[in-house]
Amino acid sequence: MYATECKEWCCYPRKFSDKMQEQVVQTLREKQWTPEQIVERFRLKGIPIVGKTTLSTFHHEDKPSRETFTN
Repeated sequence: MYATECKEWCCYPRKFSDKMQEQVVQTLREKQWTPEQIVERFRLKGIPIVGKTTLSTFHHEDKPSRETFTN
């Protein structure tokens, strides 16, 4: 069953859109979840999301300025 779900999930191309970034930033601010938690929660709810590596990269790119997540 897991292999089938994985194949189905891989068929949908996902780009880290502005809307997706807004949802991630909002979740990071409000709930202070890790990228792994965000990805799993979005997948359980059926919300398109990029992988945890992409989210981790996005999260760490902003850390020097700390603008996006602390406002």
